[in-house]
Amino acid sequence: MTLIEVLIVVVVVAILALIVIPRLMAAGRRAREAALRATLQELRYAIRMFEAEYGGHPCRLKHLMGDKTPGHCHADSDGHRVEIPPNTPWNGPYLTTSDGKLPVDPITGRSDWKYDSHKPKGHVSSNAAGTGLDGTPYSSW
Repeated sequence: MTLIEVLIVVVVVAILALIVIPRLMAAGRRAREAALRATLQELRYAIRMFEAEYGGHPCRLKHLMGDKTPGHCHADSDGHRVEIPPNTPWNGPYLTTSDGKLPVDPITGRSDWKYDSHKPKGHVSSNAAGTGLDGTPYSSW
């Protein structure tokens, strides 16, 4: 092979690498974002189930995972405090994981969700900085 042929092969390989590498990098990010959307959906569903059962959402996300009625500090759909009577039957947990802890945010790698029980519907969102591939901030998902 001559030097020109070798240079042509190197240039072709470099061009292919420039095309393929960004796509591979974006694939990992797309997967993390899909996992974040699924986890947020799961958390919100658990909050809705808790709210349907007790007329209010939990003051902390960890109450969704308990095996007994927390009985305190729950808010109704308008964000007002609601007490659950102590003898109320418990139908939870409403959220389970293999390790018994809150799910991990796939973007931050921690269980550091933003959750406000005083907002209507018990708003939960990611604590991750930055924006998704669609241009919206993770905190607004």
